[in-house]
Amino acid sequence: MNHLRIHSKLSTQVHRTLATSASKTLHTKPRIAVIGAGWAGYRVAQDLDKSKFEVEVISPRNHFLFTPLLPSTTVGTLEFRAIQEPVRTIPHVVYHQANVNKIDFAKNTLHCSDALDNGFDFHLQYDALILAPGSETNTLGVPGVKNNAHVFFLKQLSHSRAIRNKLLECFERASSPAVTDEAHRRELLNFVVVGGGPTSIEFASELYDFLEDDVSRWYPDLYPLAKVKIIEASGHILGSFNNSLVHYVEKLFKKRNIEVLTGTVVQK
Repeated sequence: MNHLRIHSKLSTQVHRTLATSASKTLHTKPRIAVIGAGWAGYRVAQDLDKSKFEVEVISPRNHFLFTPLLPSTTVGTLEFRAIQEPVRTIPHVVYHQANVNKIDFAKNTLHCSDALDNGFDFHLQYDALILAPGSETNTLGVPGVKNNAHVFFLKQLSHSRAIRNKLLECFERASSPAVTDEAHRRELLNFVVVGGGPTSIEFASELYDFLEDDVSRWYPDLYPLAKVKIIEASGHILGSFNNSLVHYVEKLFKKRNIEVLTGTVVQK
């Protein structure tokens, strides 16, 4: 056991030494740092000519995510690995799974911290910098949204995994002998989607298919109690899309008993 601990400490020290020395190495080609591994960051890291530039990608997420198909992974229509591509599959690109905490534009230096458990701080030099870090979900300051065990976002694979686990947990809880009240079962199986944009509509559709195809077979007694609702602040869902498509989806959802509450704002 002591031998393993010593080996682990030595490995950590070697890693830190290599990371520090790498930042001091003289480079014959201009070094381009790309912050982010999303649509913009991943694509530009692919397209840059590696014979002319040294390319380094810094992102806490070590894969590109095809977000339009993310809702399909929440219910198992697609497996998680089907919609991701590791950053390290890009030839001749150096990748750091890290967060960029500060940028010194005067010295062309990135102050980074390892996104893994050790949180090791290190610096990276660059000749050109590409900023493509993406964005965070805007909760609009609604009380009760953050750090709520019943509230889920849908931007990352980790979110999708959490939603899939929660869906199954809700049905298992509702099927437990400890729950004898039908009102309590309905409460457990009441799924609310906030927002009427493309991701929300796609997720609601996937959830409906999950209820129809899987829940109806696995939990036939609970299937009639499950309910899907969509809350949208504006007058209709899919605001940026053609009216004919909006009317089609609204009609389809009504046929599927997916309740759409337009002109409704979440207060708390």
